[in-house]
Amino acid sequence: MGARERMKPRSFVRSFVAKSRREVADASRCAARRVGVLSFFHFWRRVTPRRARAMAPSSRAFGWFVALTLALAHVARAPGGRGGVVDVASRTRNDDGAFVLYVELEFTNARAAEALVRAWRECADWCRTHERGLLHYEISQSNRDELKYSIFERYASERDYAETHKATEAYKTFRPKMQALQDAGELKVSGSSFFELGHGFVS
Repeated sequence: MGARERMKPRSFVRSFVAKSRREVADASRCAARRVGVLSFFHFWRRVTPRRARAMAPSSRAFGWFVALTLALAHVARAPGGRGGVVDVASRTRNDDGAFVLYVELEFTNARAAEALVRAWRECADWCRTHERGLLHYEISQSNRDELKYSIFERYASERDYAETHKATEAYKTFRPKMQALQDAGELKVSGSSFFELGHGFVS
């Protein structure tokens, strides 16, 4: 088989890879990921002996197919930038009027903190799949004091909080558990509420 014929599978795969890259780039999702794919191919060429790269055309094509499949799977794994690189060019400014709650929690012991976090997670799991107007719902632990936490809640409107969220069984189950820790002197709660002005963005 001549050199021209031996290069056909490789040329086809290269053409397919290039086309796939252009399609992904047009979706403005993976400019940074393409660098990772190219780095992988460059690494493969450096560490693979010349003799091994000169394998039969069918085996070589299969190897390129596997590499391409893994690369595309990585792209598909992070739609919209989640778990991958955020496409900053696609971010838009927030609409104003979103209702935000910021709550600070200070515990007296780790047991109480762990109990509340478990209860909060159960509430969050339900809210994530049932409340369309609840845009952001997260609890965080201080990086300096393991007994200090904060809760950030973001709603499309104040009504989504006052009339929808507070009426759910998830909230009605969680809130008494927090109150019990407050009544027992194991938890101190403080916080504030705000309306967003719409000058920033959320990814």
